[in-house]
Amino acid sequence: MLLKAVHYAIKEFNVSISLDIYGEGELRDEILSEISQLDMEGHIFLRGFDKEIEKKIHQYDIFLFTSRWEGLPNALIEALGSGVSIVATDCPSGPKEILKDGRFGKLVGVDDFKAMAENISEIYYHHDISIRTRDMEPQSSIELREHLKQFTIPCVANRYIEVALRLIG
Repeated sequence: MLLKAVHYAIKEFNVSISLDIYGEGELRDEILSEISQLDMEGHIFLRGFDKEIEKKIHQYDIFLFTSRWEGLPNALIEALGSGVSIVATDCPSGPKEILKDGRFGKLVGVDDFKAMAENISEIYYHHDISIRTRDMEPQSSIELREHLKQFTIPCVANRYIEVALRLIG
């Protein structure tokens, strides 16, 4: 879906973008093949694993999240905290809650690459700063910081302790 969304944004909306994909996995050859089939070699790049990714995310304008399902998507939480614009699939367990029903990022249907491409286009052409967390008004920024606290290690650890204590009586 991610590759199709970027391809569609470039071909249908004439958005001049490139996509860096970080990470490693068993689908690397399939992804490279699809990049070639879409003729996107000059636009989509597989960067591999990068232990410095947290430092690099600030360089990007947008974070695209295309999961079909999630547990707790740490990458999405980290992106939200970094201040980049976000477009994410509204998959079960995570994005809707993390993005506060679309308050802090755009949500699109799972596998809806056209909607993702439209949102990419809106961000690039209309400078939709309403979803760029680094450009938020001070009150919104405070709201975001408060919202992100629920995903911190101390908060999550306390929730686990509460559950464990309930279970043991």
